[in-house]
This record gives sequence, structure tokens and C-alpha cells, in this order.
Amino acid sequence: EESECLYRWNFEKDVVVSDMTLYAKWTAYTYMVTYHANGATGGLPPADQEKIHDVDLVLWGNTGILVREGYTFSGWNTLANGSGTDYAAGSSYAADASVMLYTKWTPNSDTEYTVEHYRQDVSGNEYTKYETENKTGTTGSIAVATAKSYPGFTMNTSHGSIVANGTIAADGTLVLKLYYDRETFTVIFAENE
Repeated sequence: EESECLYRWNFEKDVVVSDMTLYAKWTAYTYMVTYHANGATGGLPPADQEKIHDVDLVLWGNTGILVREGYTFSGWNTLANGSGTDYAAGSSYAADASVMLYTKWTPNSDTEYTVEHYRQDVSGNEYTKYETENKTGTTGSIAVATAKSYPGFTMNTSHGSIVANGTIAADGTLVLKLYYDRETFTVIFAENE
């Protein structure tokens, strides 16, 4: 009954005693924007946000300091696998709909892994670690060990413990192993007459 809409007209109790103007008070629809950690190994997702109809909402950044070993925070996505719509931290959300935003993770390109090279002992029964290479690659990608050239040795491609390739683990625990057999030669001594 007043333009500030501080008092609500009660159609069952309030009485019209003279001409009057009633004002409509509209409440805009609201929508929830919810954040999901999506595999984070530390931190917390941001608090939910409420978006008002027809008003753009500025999305949270990484306010809960989300971390994931082997990955870097790179914004938000509408699908957990990252194949949906991307939203940068601090960007605007304009859709008039509720949405779940998943943390988008980019694999680090400097994740550590190890390549160990084992050479056959003189006895021919055992192998001893001869050299270790510390390498880096992209988390989740396939690393392939490169054989070394050691004089007097050839790579044993059928050794039961060989690990020639593997997926680079986010925590740097991938260990590739190559084995080398001693080259053997037969020496024949001829009697000199």
C-alpha cells in the first residue's frame, strides 16, 4: 500500500475505506552455484553462491586453496571430466539456472618419474642397479624408457621384471626398469705347432 513496499497488504484482514493504490513487490528468482573439489587432495571448495535472475554473478576463484598433487588449478567446468563449459576464476556467470561447477585441473608437465638400468652380474644369475635417471613428464601421460648403450652389454627385452613404459603418476612414483645382459664370447685357443 506504499511505494517502498515495507508493509504487506493482507487481503483477508485489511479493509479498503477509500481509494488507494496497491504496489506489487516482486522477488526475483534465485539460482544456486555450487562448487565441487573434483579430486582435490587438499583445501576446500568455495562456499555456494546465489545468483539472482537477470543479474550476472562473479564466480569465486580458488578461495579454499584447493590443491591436487601433479596438477594445477585452472578454473571451473560444468562437467567433472572437464569436457563441459569452462569458467575462469573471477569470470561472470550469466545463465539463469542452478549449476554445479567442478574444479578444472591441468596436468603438470614437470612431474617426476625414474628410469633404473640394471646390468647382469658376472655370475649371470643376478642383476644390479647400475644407473638411475631422474626424469620429468606430464602427469597422466605415458613415459617410455630409452635404452642406454653400455659397452659389453645388450638390452634384455624379455626379462620378467622389465618395465619399459608406464603412466606418469601424479605423486612421482613411476619407476621404469630396463635390464641388460652381458655379452658373451667363445674363445678358442688353437695349439701352435
